[in-house]
Amino acid sequence: MRVKDFMSTQVVSAPVGTPVNVAYELMRDGGFRHLPVLNNKGKLVGIISERDLRGVGAFFKDAESGVDEFLVTEPTTVENIMVREPITVTPDTTVSAAVKIIRDKRIGALIVMQGEEMVGILSYLDVLDAAEREQEEPTPLYRDPNDTQPLSKRDLRNLREQLASELTEFRASTPNPTVSKVDVRARQARIAEQEARRRAREKERAEATQEIMNDIRSQLNDDD
Repeated sequence: MRVKDFMSTQVVSAPVGTPVNVAYELMRDGGFRHLPVLNNKGKLVGIISERDLRGVGAFFKDAESGVDEFLVTEPTTVENIMVREPITVTPDTTVSAAVKIIRDKRIGALIVMQGEEMVGILSYLDVLDAAEREQEEPTPLYRDPNDTQPLSKRDLRNLREQLASELTEFRASTPNPTVSKVDVRARQARIAEQEARRRAREKERAEATQEIMNDIRSQLNDDD
């Protein structure tokens, strides 16, 4: 099994200079967790993840719309928080080799390069999807002779469980000294924003009421 068989080929990227809030919106709207960063010549220079964004802001769900949002507490652009020189593989890299890199380097995704061109991205979710499909499909009649460590159905089942376990452990153990401060700022900002909206609505109602009262007084004066 090769990376090209399971990688995502519709890769969204962000150019250097993209504000972090725009990067978050690209990731949220696209439903992915990793965003490659390209320079002004279209060359890969880095990658950012949700974990990188947590260092400059906080995630929250808007109380009114229910939409996931990102509050930027330290305005900056993607090149200032990205992981430089990200690890890459080729389309012909075996899945077993890619999985080993993901596990050993404790990363969530690998960028797939064909020469200097970015042609895809392989995340742990892609591997887990492969594991699900493999369980539903019949055993192949042949093995890739160049894959010295082909993954069996049993290997993939174990991988699915292990990756899920490692991901949970990794998130729980990843130090993030700014997160508590950021969460407090996020809550304070949301409260302040909600209070400002409440006051604006009250002001609008008061102005509308006053306008109605003025109209009534004007009509009474005209009648007199």
